[in-house]
Amino acid sequence: MASGEELCYKGWQHQFGIDVEKDFGKAFEYYKQAADLDNGEGLFWTGFCYNWGIGVNKDDKEAFKHYLRSAETGYYNGIYKTAICFKFGIGIEEDKDKHKEWFNKDSLKQVRFYAERDSEAKCEICNNFKTGLSWCITCYPDMTIQSWTSRDKKIDDLLKFFQLRTCTRCYLVKWIPFEKLVNIEKIGEGGFGSVFSAIMWNNDLCEHVALKTIQNFKEVSLFNSILNSILQMCLCLILY
Repeated sequence: MASGEELCYKGWQHQFGIDVEKDFGKAFEYYKQAADLDNGEGLFWTGFCYNWGIGVNKDDKEAFKHYLRSAETGYYNGIYKTAICFKFGIGIEEDKDKHKEWFNKDSLKQVRFYAERDSEAKCEICNNFKTGLSWCITCYPDMTIQSWTSRDKKIDDLLKFFQLRTCTRCYLVKWIPFEKLVNIEKIGEGGFGSVFSAIMWNNDLCEHVALKTIQNFKEVSLFNSILNSILQMCLCLILY
């Protein structure tokens, strides 16, 4: 019998088309099987699928129920989404006390999180007022984590942990596909590999960026060390 972790991996594969044909229905089935084992990640993604109608009919009450069960297992993204649901009344009545209770359990509770729907503009997705000039905290982070994959689940999980908690567009951590980089030139050696300069195109805008290649990328200890470095950089971006 497959473990919850193995079922979540299969769900991720089918959700993003990694080495299999993309199939939201199968992704939901695998996540639901993991949820039935009380796996926190499986419960979170099952809730996410109900939240946005991915491979199953949209049902905010089912979404909240699974987010809450995920939170009760201690799974970090389940905790965050449970706080969001209580704050904005997604699948449950708004409850400021419950929001605060779950928000204080979130690992990034220092984030400037107390967003309110005080924008004059409405979100084109939920039709509620946005929580900022160009941001809806209940919709845009979720759309972001659904829109891309690095094709490596550990990298996806790390970056999407931060993306899910983004409270304004200027703090959004992004995955940049290699094909958006041009004029790549080697400028030195250091750390885990070689350092390059490049130009990154974003729509009609371009900016200069630094790149680093990684030697022995598949070595587990090195890979984990690099992920930890990315974690620390993301923390600095969001918290300071």
